[in-house]
Amino acid sequence: MYVIEANDVNEALAKGLVLIQKEGIKVESRNGMTLEMPAPVATVYKHPRHRVLMSRVRDANPFFHLMEALWIIAGRSDVEFLAEFNKRMGDYSDDGI
Repeated sequence: MYVIEANDVNEALAKGLVLIQKEGIKVESRNGMTLEMPAPVATVYKHPRHRVLMSRVRDANPFFHLMEALWIIAGRSDVEFLAEFNKRMGDYSDDGI
């Protein structure tokens, strides 16, 4: 098992990318070559409340993540609500509904 210790999600992403470049195993997938870790990876945060990712490369939308959290808490499983904030949500759904 690998353990990433980080102050927040931003530091964890950077450390995780270094780790997978160093330890990742190349695996062919239906979408091309991927890197996969040979064992589980746990992340330990020193400041777990600092959980909004601010990365230009990742281009994460903190507003969408807030809406997604509310969607999960509400126990919803439909794509309709989240599609208002991310038009491609249907692409990630098993059934498109």
